[in-house]
Parts: sequence; C-alpha cells; structure tokens
Amino acid sequence: KEEKDILPLEEAVILNDNKTRRKLMLETLFDDPYKYLDVLMISKNNDDIETAHYATTTISKIQREFQMGIQKMAITVENNPTNVELLDDYLDLMEKYIQSGVLEDYLLQRQRVVYSKELDRKLALIPNDKPTLIKKIHNCLALKEFDSARMHCETLKNAYPHDEDTWIEAVRVSIDSKDKKHLEEVVQAIRNNGITWSKTG
Repeated sequence: KEEKDILPLEEAVILNDNKTRRKLMLETLFDDPYKYLDVLMISKNNDDIETAHYATTTISKIQREFQMGIQKMAITVENNPTNVELLDDYLDLMEKYIQSGVLEDYLLQRQRVVYSKELDRKLALIPNDKPTLIKKIHNCLALKEFDSARMHCETLKNAYPHDEDTWIEAVRVSIDSKDKKHLEEVVQAIRNNGITWSKTG
C-alpha cells in the first residue's frame, strides 16, 4: 500500500495540473506527513504558490511537534538523570529530528550540539556502550570535530579491538578528516589484527 500511496504524491509534485496536484497532496499529506518528508522538502520550492504553501505549513507543523517532544523529554531526563531508558528515548527522538531533513544550516548545527552533549551524558553512565560511541563518532564528524571523533574511535578500539564495526569507524574517521597517514595506519592495523569481516561489513 505504501508504494501505491507515495507514487501518486511524487507524481503530484511534477504535475502541470495545479488542481490535481493540490488534491493529491492534500489527500496524502494529512494522512501521514512524516512518511512524505522527502517529497515535502522538494514541494516547498514548487512553482505553484499553493503547493509550496501546503508543504511549508506541514513542515513547520512537523518541526513544532519535534521541538515540543524534545522539550518535554529534556525536562523528564533532567528529573531522572540516571534513567538510561528515558535517556535513550530522548536520544532517539533527537536523532530522528536531525535525520528528518527539516533542519538546515544553523538550526541543524545547534541541534547536533545538543545531541552531542546528551550522547556524552549516556557515555558517562555507560562508558563503553558501542552503539552510543558510534553515534558520537558520526555526530562529531558531522560537526567536523575530528579530534573528538578520533578520541572516541580510540575508545572503541580499546573496548572492541576485534569488532569489525570498530575498524569501519576508524576508516570512516580517517576518510572524513582527510587524514591519509592515519588511514594507512588503520589499514595496517586491520591486517595485523586479522579482522574477520561479515558479509555486511
């Protein structure tokens, strides 16, 4: 059903018939706008003023819902500072907001800084948590905080020296930071450690 739903909306954006486009957009957007965020982001720049207005209004509504949810979770986490489950819910919501595509430039940067601090909070509670370390590394790279990314990658190496994810992240950090020397060292370390790669690795 999803494929049938999303195809008309994608077609609607490029239709020359404004009336048909508006009708199709309204029918689908108000059903589940989160599912069509990519299309909404394109539609906000549509030549048809009403189509662009529908998209912009819906994006603004989604942003407000994210912001309200994050503010509410922030208070809950502050009142329960050692509750890892609540913190995970908070981190998941922020990650979803960051990856949604509705944030751009300064606002995206600012949200990533907040996200970084909350990842630090999680690592203070569970220092060697692998998924959190990996998310921290990815966020550092997005913020171009390469020294911090390398530091957390070293923590990953020390805690999980034979885990393929550790070395995938080490390669990622080297490439993103354009550090050829470090990349050569990582490749040599992989050979020396005899890492066994899975089919997905």
